Amino acid sequence: MTLDKLFHFGADAAKHLFTARGEIVPMWVGIDEKGAHIPLLAPDLSDKEATAQTVRDFLKNKKIVKYVSMLECWVYEGKDMPPEILAGQSLEHNPDRREAVHLLAEDRDGNTISGRYYILRPERGRPSLSPLKVDKKAEKSEGRFVKMFD
Repeated sequence: MTLDKLFHFGADAAKHLFTARGEIVPMWVGIDEKGAHIPLLAPDLSDKEATAQTVRDFLKNKKIVKYVSMLECWVYEGKDMPPEILAGQSLEHNPDRREAVHLLAEDRDGNTISGRYYILRPERGRPSLSPLKVDKKAEKSEGRFVKMFD
């Protein structure tokens, strides 16, 4: 499976799960050396550093050669970096943040594809997702769950 196909597999899965549940449990789907799909769910992100290490260990121990991750997150798309990001803090209280489902596909060679669905929360009714926005360069993605291979 190519990295592009893996990315779109993750995007389709995230959309399906969000539509059914109204949320995404953080997950990674790895492809091992033999081509097997191996999922990893992280329902508790209270200790994000520990979760990131668990993901790194998973990638190493299962001999994953590429993966796609699906995570809910805050995004900021302004020109100037807000002080929260510069200080390594959450965007949770920044008025210019947007809520999104972030997707990242990466392989061991350092190739990446990233994108997002914005989460749309109407005053009434169920949340939904915007059309998929694919980044031209995944280097824009930042955070502890990006570029997980050692």
